[in-house]
Amino acid sequence: MNAIERWVPTVRMDFPAKNPFWVKIINLPDQHCEKRSVKRIGEDLVEYMDWKDTEPFPMVRVMVECDSSLIFNRETVSDIGEIFYIEFNYVKL
Repeated sequence: MNAIERWVPTVRMDFPAKNPFWVKIINLPDQHCEKRSVKRIGEDLVEYMDWKDTEPFPMVRVMVECDSSLIFNRETVSDIGEIFYIEFNYVKL
């Protein structure tokens, strides 16, 4: 026996709206792989949580909202005006 009920698009209050991810920052120049620069990139990306200095790419831990679009690449500017293009690889996405 099956009970059939009309589907209604609702979200329960206990439904997870955010997920944490580790994000590898690819193509970041070596002179910018310090905590301050990596933290700033993570804060600009989404809600920043933590960072790791891993080889060969630094990583940031961020909290991503489930209904927002992910950012996979970005052009960024250093403190001295240097422009470079970085990519983001979401670990276990």
